[in-house]
Amino acid sequence: LKPYYDANKRHQDYSQIVKTINALYRQSNPYLLAKEAQTQYQGDSLTYGEISLCTLLDLLALIKPTTHDCFYDLGSGSGKAVIATKLRYPQMEVVG
Repeated sequence: LKPYYDANKRHQDYSQIVKTINALYRQSNPYLLAKEAQTQYQGDSLTYGEISLCTLLDLLALIKPTTHDCFYDLGSGSGKAVIATKLRYPQMEVVG
């Protein structure tokens, strides 16, 4: 039962952040933008993918960031990870 409890608690903890991100990106689809960009270049050198927001927030919870920490997202793509991190840890410096 523990995995089900953990999944439910995680959903509750992050639901407002996920709702906010979804509302911000309602008018755009970052996956389509990346696909369009790939057509301008030869080969498969452009790879696009995003970490699940809940997974990212779980990883950050394991690290337990403090006000002295900084989150850098190099090649931040659509910026969802940056926004979600700042929403969850407003005291932390976040750069994308």
